[in-house]
Amino acid sequence: MPSPIPVTPAPSSSVICADDSPATETLRLALSQSAWPEGLRLVLIGQPVVTLAALLARTPVQTALPTLIASAEAALTDRRADRANTHLLIAQEALAHPQALAALLGLGIQPVPQPLPLPAPALPDALLILLARHLIDRDPALGALEQALMAERSALAPVAPTDPLDLETVRGHAADNAAARRRDADTIALLEARCASGREELEAMARQNIALVARIEEAEAEARAKIQEKDAIIARADQAIRDRDAARAELDRFYRSNSYRVTAPLRWLRRRLRP
Repeated sequence: MPSPIPVTPAPSSSVICADDSPATETLRLALSQSAWPEGLRLVLIGQPVVTLAALLARTPVQTALPTLIASAEAALTDRRADRANTHLLIAQEALAHPQALAALLGLGIQPVPQPLPLPAPALPDALLILLARHLIDRDPALGALEQALMAERSALAPVAPTDPLDLETVRGHAADNAAARRRDADTIALLEARCASGREELEAMARQNIALVARIEEAEAEARAKIQEKDAIIARADQAIRDRDAARAELDRFYRSNSYRVTAPLRWLRRRLRP
């Protein structure tokens, strides 16, 4: 769990960032210019679906889910340890309703000559948000954790009352939500199908590469064998040439020897007497 970040205007107050999402950091920087009652603690955390989508953009799902769970559990633990003096704030909600945040905390915004520029936190890709929503909805533990965060948070966004007699409006909203969920499910199914197809293509390419490497190695082995055979033939030919040259040299020495010259008349006489 991240360590508390003291805020300069109120030394005995603190801000605890439960995650490192852009919205949480933006809110922390904004609060660092404000002062609130002494002893008040603020626990900041990003909206779970947006935080999970941001995690999925840079980490695998096996890492993103435990990271989200650890951040949410740490935020809930800090909030429940001292509900009287601790506010749990959803960063995106607080940034969207600064007046409600000021009213909730009694913040005294001090004028500054040059306010600190705070870039708007970038949202993750829409497809990643859909995938994060799907992962949270299908996991009961994650869904319960999200509901606990929403229940423990200090609500800043006003909830518009619903007319219980306007049944057509209620049915319309329900139909819209159902259609949106179907579209989300279709989009996620399409993404999963594309991922599966991509994995199959990569596996097929890997198999082709392995087969190609095997053929190349086989061709190299054949080439080495032919080179060795050629070298052996050349070595035998060189040895035959050396043997021939040695024989010719021996014959030349014999023809130049004294014994051969001395016996020349005898060889001549033998040829004359031969019938």
